Amino acid sequence: MYKYKGLYSIAFIILAFINSTFALYRDQAGVIDWYQALVGTPKVAYFQKIIGRSNLIVGTESNVIANLNLRNDNINWRHALKSDETLITVAALENYVVSLSESNNSNIRIWNGNTGYLFFENVFNEVGNGNIENGDLVINGNNIYALVRGETILKINTITKSQDKKYKLNDK
Repeated sequence: MYKYKGLYSIAFIILAFINSTFALYRDQAGVIDWYQALVGTPKVAYFQKIIGRSNLIVGTESNVIANLNLRNDNINWRHALKSDETLITVAALENYVVSLSESNNSNIRIWNGNTGYLFFENVFNEVGNGNIENGDLVINGNNIYALVRGETILKINTITKSQDKKYKLNDK
């Protein structure tokens, strides 16, 4: 009996640690469980080669912008916009992702396509009667042309990170 005293002690210590690690308080049940990051139903999607990897860039109806790795079914990065913002569209700019969203203001953001970090943001106080869903982005060289609320075209220079011109349309 005394011969196995050390073995019994080790077994008791292991069982004591195992038993205490699976404890859960009553008020934590259903609160701190499991989390799965989702992106939602795609509204806009395109393939983009970012630093040698082909990824799927998605803009969803849930106002989420995400970079999906289709080889291993992982979400490389995702950003959920504010609840009062509506994601209009996303577009490709070399190794970056450009997004246009509308709320009280028009927001044009440039995200690093590899890491998802916000590289540039420009907020335009475009208040109009136009439909906020009527917007689009066109990338041409170092310029981003954004149709905002179907009434205004903004020209943004990506090098100087400033608005170059603003065109007000006469007819929608």
